[in-house]
Amino acid sequence: MDVAFWAASKLSHALPQVGGLMAQTATAQGTAENPSWRYHGTKQLQDEMRALTNSSECAATATSRLLNTTSDGWPIEVITVGTGKAKVLLAFGIHGREYLSSEIGYRLLKELCTKGSRAAAVLDHVSIAIVPVLNPSGRHRTDLRWLPASDAAARPAYDEQECVNRRKNANLVDLNRNFDVEWSDPGGSSGDEGDADYRGAHALSEVEAATLDALAAEWQPHMFIDVHTGTVAMYACYNFKDAAVEDEKIAGEHAALLRHVTSTVSWTSADATAGAQAPSWGIGGHISYLASGTTADHMYKVRNVPYSFIWETYEEHKVSAIGSAAATARDAMRAQEGHSNAVRLPRGARIGRRGGGVTFGGGRRGSATLGDAAVQPRGLLASAIGGGAAAALQPEGVSFGGGAAAAADERPTCSLCAAEDWVGDDCFEFFNPATTAGVEHYTRTWSDALVTGIEYFSEKLAPGLKLDVASNHSAS
Repeated sequence: MDVAFWAASKLSHALPQVGGLMAQTATAQGTAENPSWRYHGTKQLQDEMRALTNSSECAATATSRLLNTTSDGWPIEVITVGTGKAKVLLAFGIHGREYLSSEIGYRLLKELCTKGSRAAAVLDHVSIAIVPVLNPSGRHRTDLRWLPASDAAARPAYDEQECVNRRKNANLVDLNRNFDVEWSDPGGSSGDEGDADYRGAHALSEVEAATLDALAAEWQPHMFIDVHTGTVAMYACYNFKDAAVEDEKIAGEHAALLRHVTSTVSWTSADATAGAQAPSWGIGGHISYLASGTTADHMYKVRNVPYSFIWETYEEHKVSAIGSAAATARDAMRAQEGHSNAVRLPRGARIGRRGGGVTFGGGRRGSATLGDAAVQPRGLLASAIGGGAAAALQPEGVSFGGGAAAAADERPTCSLCAAEDWVGDDCFEFFNPATTAGVEHYTRTWSDALVTGIEYFSEKLAPGLKLDVASNHSAS
């Protein structure tokens, strides 16, 4: 544990074993449930966010841009909103089975586009880049639940898929272990292709990771947040070791921002079926398991982003009633996937090593492999989708320019599904709410949390930065 981090934060939260879950005492009366908040299929989500950005419904200055394509042809896009000099980069959906993450991004975009909203007010001072679905290939494995039984060619791929592989990209790599900080550390990731935290052939071997890195180098954000599900926590750097960042001033500012968000946002729900969870927060490598090659550590140490975080937004285990059949089933699932319920948060339901052979549906490893494409990822796209030219800077062999995206999988899936339609899919339910009230509550609450964090950054932290230079800290 890093003493400077905790001392600078004026620590007010409990460690995970005694805190993090708010008691649920509200009744369903007075719920803010909105039946329109359903889950989107991956293609529909991408299409709707792009359309919103380019429509008259969005009052903000916004553009969408195609950055690249995955090894199996899915687009990787970025949406930029706002005109301020302070820059925030938000990544959603790095793990495919964490459906809720990208839905939070969609709700945030709608708020940013709404004239007169609290969210829109930050855009005079901040520019925000949103990567709506960083791992569409993995997310689409979950979409395949809705393939008809008659689709004999594809249905077995869903039925035989392990839950852990919905987490990964098309090449079955855990993207949040593929970044270039302590990438090869055996204590924070695995070099075995069969493991849930398989880090890939080399750092930034995957087009998704290389593209996010290239975007950060081009855009030079001052704050970065990677949004997950699987537990409820907000992690400051570092994640690969039990220590805060070396700069004590920045470490204290990390803590102050997280403490502010935790104490400001209303985490309760008026609907008892939604559940309610306030996040634990702290140094990722202290309150959770060690994880190497993560987005946040990479952004801080390699791309010099001074405020870099991973936020985990949902864990079904904490919503289940203690001692219920559902809780017991999830405890068994956690045990099979290598979890300890005793001390540390599970970091997105981090699987210690192998997934125990438990199958939940999804799609087996395809024929696509990474060879030369690992160094020169396919697609190399920067086609403007509603404006925005590619920057001259093209780092790490990833360029944003030219070409057309390969067609995404067009097989029938549920394009807009009620949350309750997912009941019975244990993998999905562990990482995402399976009630309409839950989807409404968590998308609203965490969209509000993001706005709260961005407001604090804009008002308290950005004034101390040199906004016209690339580096704002000395990362060693």
